[in-house]
Amino acid sequence: MSPPALEPGVLEVFVRTADIAEAASWVRGVDRTGPRQLRIHGPDKLATYRSFCAAILLTRAVAEAV
Repeated sequence: MSPPALEPGVLEVFVRTADIAEAASWVRGVDRTGPRQLRIHGPDKLATYRSFCAAILLTRAVAEAV
């Protein structure tokens, strides 16, 4: 079995609440594609990873309040 084919520099994630998704969408390279779904993208995998880390750090306070 091979890993799924993904676009380079794209990560799709689901988060626990819509509030977390909204806060994460403030980060560059993070788009909200559903009530709790995010598409994190960048020109390369490193930029995508940086956007992912920024979204996690930004939403940590929201997630802890829930």
